[in-house]
Amino acid sequence: MTRHELNFRDLKDAVKNGTAFLLECERVSDGKKVMTVCITYEHPELEHNFYPVAELIDAEGGDPFQEYIPPSDDVVNKARQG
Repeated sequence: MTRHELNFRDLKDAVKNGTAFLLECERVSDGKKVMTVCITYEHPELEHNFYPVAELIDAEGGDPFQEYIPPSDDVVNKARQG
């Protein structure tokens, strides 16, 4: 299982359990404040136990199709099959 697949599995579990949050974080590469999807977990030694798993798309003009080419039908069908 790839890291992306593990993150997605964890995100689905967090949504079911009510431990997924939308939080503003600062991106390390450019210092920009971005909205991220984070999950929280129990850890006795950590004060901040939020783990970012996704960054929300901030598309110019609000249309992500202006910045991304949608996946092909083959890719979609493969994803649906698991």
